[in-house]
Amino acid sequence: MRNTTFAEMYCARHGIPPEAYLRTIFRRALYPHARPFTALIQLFDGDYFAADLDLVQAAGRLRVLSDFTMDAEEFRHHPANRGLLRSGLRLRVSVRRLRALARATLPPSGNAEPSDSGPPFPPPNLPAPPE
Repeated sequence: MRNTTFAEMYCARHGIPPEAYLRTIFRRALYPHARPFTALIQLFDGDYFAADLDLVQAAGRLRVLSDFTMDAEEFRHHPANRGLLRSGLRLRVSVRRLRALARATLPPSGNAEPSDSGPPFPPPNLPAPPE
């Protein structure tokens, strides 16, 4: 599984065809309030979501979660990621939402495999059981 990408793992886990990866993850990673406006925005500016699609494609090639940080930073500085609609109104992909999708699917480092046995975050500190 180590050579498996996020796109391959996500598609296999959720039963979606590989050709639907980009569209599916793009929609899931959008801010919820942006979803109703995507078709209208694309009608007026076909390249509006270029930065978002670049990020989703880059995330699809990831093999470990730790590599996501660099992709997120490139998204932040992408030339198409400017303007009031994107920064002020957040009509774009949410890096946090995309990271959560990747965290639930990818291993955190090159040595670990993802697991479905628990949440994608450490459990709270619990007191030791009584003896």
